[in-house]
Order: sequence, then structure tokens, then C-alpha cells
Amino acid sequence: GVTGNGRGVRVRLGPNSSASFFHVPYDGEDELMDEGPAHVTVRVRRGRAVDLDVVVGGSGRRARRADLDLGDVAPAAAASWFVGLVVSSEEDVADEALLGAAIARDVDIVEPLLGVARDRNRDSSVRSGVLHWLVILAGERMLADVTAVIDDEDEDVEYREHAVFALAQLGEKTARPPLMDIARSHGDPRLRRSALFALTQFEDTSEVVALLEEILTE
Repeated sequence: GVTGNGRGVRVRLGPNSSASFFHVPYDGEDELMDEGPAHVTVRVRRGRAVDLDVVVGGSGRRARRADLDLGDVAPAAAASWFVGLVVSSEEDVADEALLGAAIARDVDIVEPLLGVARDRNRDSSVRSGVLHWLVILAGERMLADVTAVIDDEDEDVEYREHAVFALAQLGEKTARPPLMDIARSHGDPRLRRSALFALTQFEDTSEVVALLEEILTE
């Protein structure tokens, strides 16, 4: 489900979803999209990666402008290096490294990313990006972890709100029951509001309408 036009990356969000997201502005569905390879350009300063650019498809001209061309790199080796950057880098580099790790072919990066998602010393925006990808990559395996974040009163509230929207990505069948519970009775009104909004994105909104009526009449 990963394609690109040499300027960015398009990712289909899995077999149960028709949705896509684009890493860069995209010109339209009829534009020719390639299934690979990925081209990565890294700017290094004093031995540290300070800028990262990941694209898929195209001729790779941007990558070839680099001072040093590493050639083809095995997906597992590339993903391992990317995950290391997610663990240790600032937000901009970590976000791009996360994309590179997530699209590496036939590589399971769920376990090392779980450590980042649970690390309260990391910036909440980095953790939110990690949580987003974990749901895409691991699906229903993440249900318990995501709901634990939502219920953890010691967590940053913005991170908990992001977890609500990450929960919705598990698909209507899996996500609807816990989202309904959050929307109906969670102690934090911000999370209830987020859950209500997430529920409106599903096709069948009848339960949500009934719940809204219940809330308004009470």
C-alpha cells in the first residue's frame, strides 16, 4: 500500500480502510505512482543526522545529488537505523525517520516503537506520531495499549486525545465499542468530546446521534 511519485509518499491505511494519507501535497489519483524503491537523503552535521528526506518512486535524482551515495541498503538495516533516529532525535528528524522505518519492506518495528510510545521523557508529538504508526502497523494488537493511554490520568492530555483518534483508526468494528464508552462516561470532558468527534467519522452514525440526544436531554 505504499507508493510515491519521487516527491513524497502515499500510504493506504490497510485492507479495512479506503483512506490514504499523503506525506506531501499530491496532484491527483491519475498521476503515475511507483511502488518503490524508497530514496532517502540525509544531511549530517558533526556525526549526527540533522535533516532527513524520504520519498518513494521517481528517478531518485534528489538522492543522487548527495555528496556520498550509499547505494542500495537492505530494508532491515535501514529500518533499524531509522528506529534509532526515532529514539534519539528531535521531532523533525524523528518524524521523517518514523516514515522511513514504517515503509521498510517486510520488517517488524512494533516492539522497539512501543518503547518510544511509552517513554514519558520523549516529546508528546513524537510519541503521538509513533502511536499513529503503531496502530497502522499492528492493528488490533494495539487496542489494549491505546486504551491504557486514554485511561492513564498521569499522561499528557494531548497525548491521550491523540490516542482517542488513533483508536478510531482500528476500524469501526473494533473501535466503536470503546469509543462509545469513552464518549458516554469518561471522566475527562475533553476525551469525551474527542471520542464523539471520532465516532462521527464512521459510516453508521445512528448510535452517535442517539448518544448526543441522550447527553443533551440529560
